[in-house]
Amino acid sequence: MINNKIKLIKKLKLAARRGNLETDLLLNRFIDQYLAHETHPALWSDFEQLLELDEQSLLTYLLDPAQADSKHQGLLKLIRKNYLISTD
Repeated sequence: MINNKIKLIKKLKLAARRGNLETDLLLNRFIDQYLAHETHPALWSDFEQLLELDEQSLLTYLLDPAQADSKHQGLLKLIRKNYLISTD
């Protein structure tokens, strides 16, 4: 089970690589500091759905979660909150 989680984390980190530093920082810090310790499958699934968004939409939603679909707003806020807490 641990090997599967490690593989999934590596897969998500690869999928989270984007063309801009801001998105990379937000997503990778969330994966490392939050998602890697999370066991709730729905959160993993929701995060994978976010990664399916195009780069510009994802950055826009990360900067202003209110612009995203309501189903993604909670996760986007959590990603932002995790980043802000971890940089203090």
